[in-house]
Amino acid sequence: MDRIVEIDSPSIIVTYENRIRELENRKAELNEKIRKCGTVLPDFDETFRTAFSFLSNPHKIWCSDRLENKRTVLKLAFADKLSYCRNEGFRTAPYALPFALLEDFGQGNYNWWVWLDSNQRPRDYESQIPHIYAYLQELI
Repeated sequence: MDRIVEIDSPSIIVTYENRIRELENRKAELNEKIRKCGTVLPDFDETFRTAFSFLSNPHKIWCSDRLENKRTVLKLAFADKLSYCRNEGFRTAPYALPFALLEDFGQGNYNWWVWLDSNQRPRDYESQIPHIYAYLQELI
């Protein structure tokens, strides 16, 4: 240990500092894994069923007497907070992405579905991502 403290070479000092930084990052990563150890992930089928039951009928959850459920529906159904106008009351906020896409699909616009089928993707589909993002932003 005394030899390490007495080193004057800048390159060796930088190497040691980098290694110490890597070990600290690894330690933080392992501590995070230890913290999560033993927690059971929710069942995929149950999670999938819950999500699609909400998408199929958010009104069912809205009719619940619990205020938390109503707040959850508002957070999941709308992209922004509901705005309120003093003269006109609440204004309709833009839909969250799943509802916007479902509405678009219901109106017969299937253009965005093409991106889900990998066989139909153009070879340079990565260059199209900004256009897809802009299109989805228009829906919201």
